[in-house]
Amino acid sequence: MTEAQVKFLELIKTCFEQQSKASLILDINGLEKIQGLISVIEEDKSNVLIKMDNGFTFSLNQVIAINGYFDPLYSMC
Repeated sequence: MTEAQVKFLELIKTCFEQQSKASLILDINGLEKIQGLISVIEEDKSNVLIKMDNGFTFSLNQVIAINGYFDPLYSMC
C-alpha cells in the first residue's frame, strides 16, 4: 500500500465509524465523483473493497481523493 492509500484507508475508516459523509474522486476509466455514507469495508491481503450506502462498490486502488485529501502522486497529464 502506498502512503496515500494508507491515509485514504484511515479517512475511509473514520467516515465509516462516525457515519459521516465521504466525498471521493475515483479513477474508473476516467474520474468519477462519488458521495455518500460508507456501509462496508472489506480488507484482505491484496485489496480493500469499499461499499457505499447506495450499493456502489469500489477498490481502495481507485481512490484519487477523499474529503479534500488528494494523492500527491496523481496526475491526469
